[in-house]
Amino acid sequence: MYAHHLQYHIKDLIKNLPKPLNGWGKVAIPFVTYGGIHSGIALEEAGKLLKKSGRKVLAGLKVSSSHRMTRAFMIEEYNSCPSEDKIISTIEELVERVRSVDLYSLKDKSKYLNYQSRKTYLKANIVFKEKVWHEKRYPKVVIDDNECIRCGKCINVCPICHLQQNLDKSTIKNINNPCIHCFNCVIECPQKSISLVGNLETAKKIMENMIKTAKEDSDTYLYPTI
Repeated sequence: MYAHHLQYHIKDLIKNLPKPLNGWGKVAIPFVTYGGIHSGIALEEAGKLLKKSGRKVLAGLKVSSSHRMTRAFMIEEYNSCPSEDKIISTIEELVERVRSVDLYSLKDKSKYLNYQSRKTYLKANIVFKEKVWHEKRYPKVVIDDNECIRCGKCINVCPICHLQQNLDKSTIKNINNPCIHCFNCVIECPQKSISLVGNLETAKKIMENMIKTAKEDSDTYLYPTI
């Protein structure tokens, strides 16, 4: 998930899935990873889209993981070592549900993925407008061509192919795939030739406040509760 929402590339992927065939092809299990602060309405959005695609949602899983974005402007990565035991036991519970499913009587469970409050739902849709934040609020990624050694590591870790290699192996930006600010490139660059431009101190304070006030009680969880 990204900024309280199912990341929009994933939304596009689900919308373009072919219609399912009978049997297991109609069974869907959305899962999201989030940085331990707030899972937002990502699972709910995934469930609605999968149901609309003609599938039946058996369950939904949210996994508390490391908050990778915090590596770029905080001293320590937040939630860098979540409990593996909790994650494994929750996945084992999901496996048992899959093994025991009756395909002929399976009912859609997507409504149970709406576990957030109305306030959170409104906040996600009014405040956390993901594409607007990427364009106007997040720090900008800047590449120093003089320091770049053309190793291509930044390109390998870019999840949406925003960074590409030119004919001279320099790194260029693909304007057709806007940056989603995962900051993998900033961390991966061995020469530190990629940096962030923006008010990083403000970004740090906002993140620290979110960590302080918005952490979910059920970090890793399987829905619906049985």
